[in-house]
Amino acid sequence: MKSLIGNTYPHKEVIKQKGGKWNANSCSWMVPDDVYEELEKLCSQQNNSKTKLKNFSHYFECDDCGDRVCAGTQCWETGLTH
Repeated sequence: MKSLIGNTYPHKEVIKQKGGKWNANSCSWMVPDDVYEELEKLCSQQNNSKTKLKNFSHYFECDDCGDRVCAGTQCWETGLTH
């Protein structure tokens, strides 16, 4: 299993059909090795720039440090919970 991140939300049903399981701790999908490249390509086609990461439903940019973070995690720079 490999961790899949990116613009996955529009493709979540396909990811599930291919055996993907959502991992809330890492805010990523765990997908079988044999379909990883296919799904990675699918999810990266619509998101090629870092600025688009701000629009993910479960990721956003921390206002304090600017890092990409997952809701509910702790900021390494400030110690605040997002």
